[in-house]
Amino acid sequence: IMNRPVFDEPSLFFVSHDGNVYCYRVQDGSLSWTFPTRREIKADPVVHVHREITREATKEGKEKVREQKTRMLFVGGMDGAFYAIDADSGSLVWKYECGAPIKTPAACTDQTVFVKTEGGALHALEIMPLHTGEVKGPRRSGALRWKLPLGERFLVKGRQHVYVLGHNREILKVEELTGQVLGRFPLSCFQFVLTNPHDGFLYVANGAGYVFCMKESKEQF
Repeated sequence: IMNRPVFDEPSLFFVSHDGNVYCYRVQDGSLSWTFPTRREIKADPVVHVHREITREATKEGKEKVREQKTRMLFVGGMDGAFYAIDADSGSLVWKYECGAPIKTPAACTDQTVFVKTEGGALHALEIMPLHTGEVKGPRRSGALRWKLPLGERFLVKGRQHVYVLGHNREILKVEELTGQVLGRFPLSCFQFVLTNPHDGFLYVANGAGYVFCMKESKEQF
């Protein structure tokens, strides 16, 4: 085991160079499931809870709101594939062939998962791709929204756009659904930029030891 384990009650997840993803119950140390990939795994796994809201009309004419939660485990492999696994059962939800090895952990927003390959591209994939037409429900193949060549990593999601680290240490303002680059912001005075998928704030630091918290503005970033 060469990677950082991830704990999400009641499970502990970790990957191994034998190409397997493991899930253990922390209460008794029992093995819940094992998921095999085709080669060793060097990227840390990431747990994400996907929430889907559905609205139904009742007989009384009122609206009934239901929230369905799916706990998912995302991990990329050295086999060039990115896996979305049901964290409770260990079954494959979908897989996307990125075409290059993956060594870095993914980052998630509500609807998009971002993964960087060793081929030098940042992929934006749908978290829960659906069939089109008459067939409904999740499908086995992942859905690519866009791919950014020389994209380093996802940084933060603002109110309207996502921000990623691009080539030559630029922050790129990107349309989440299409990948259209709407702005570029140089990072000449900041040496450290943190990935923050939890809220809408971007944390950066300079060589003098000062940390800055930034948020998206309607006029500029």
